Amino acid sequence: MLTAFASFGVMVSVMNLTGYVVVEEHHHAQHNVFPIIGAHVVGMYALVLVVGTLIDRVGRSPALASGLLVMGASALGLSWISSVVATGVLLFGLGIGWNISYVAAAAQMADLTHPSERGRLFGFNDFAAAMFAAALALLGGLTLETLGVTAMAFGAAVIVTAPAPWLLFPRRRGPEAEATVSA
Repeated sequence: MLTAFASFGVMVSVMNLTGYVVVEEHHHAQHNVFPIIGAHVVGMYALVLVVGTLIDRVGRSPALASGLLVMGASALGLSWISSVVATGVLLFGLGIGWNISYVAAAAQMADLTHPSERGRLFGFNDFAAAMFAAALALLGGLTLETLGVTAMAFGAAVIVTAPAPWLLFPRRRGPEAEATVSA
C-alpha cells in the first residue's frame, strides 16, 4: 500500500506542477502544456494491457520497484531537461512508471486479500493516496516557488524511489521469525 501511495502521490503532484509551473518556469508558451500532459496520459494508460502481462511475467515486487525507479528518474530529469519535447518524454516516463508500479501494487493488494476485503481496502487506498497526492502537490508547489524546479524534482524522486530497495532486496526472516509466523 505504501508503494501505491508513493506512486500515486508523486505522479499526481509532478504531473500537476509540470502542467503549469514547470512549463512556466522554463519559459514555454501555455499551448505547450497540452502535448506534455498528453504524453503523460499516453504513458499512464496506452500500454496497460502490455504492462499487465509484463507484471505477471516478471513478478509484482520487481515490477513495483522498476516502475518507481522509472518515475524517480523521470521526476529527477525535470531538474536539468527543459525543452518541450524532452519534458514530454519525461512525463511519458512518469506515466509509464506509474502505470507499472500502480498496477503491480493493485495486483499485489488483490492477491493478498480475500474478495470480501478488497472493496474496503481499495477504497481506503484510493482515498489515502489522493490525500497524499494533494499534500504533495501543495508541498511541491511551495518547494517549487521557494527553492525551484531542481528541489521539487529531487524531492519527488526521493519520495517515489524510497520503497524500491525494500522491494528489490527484501529482508530474510530468521528461524525464530518463521516459527512465530507459523504458530
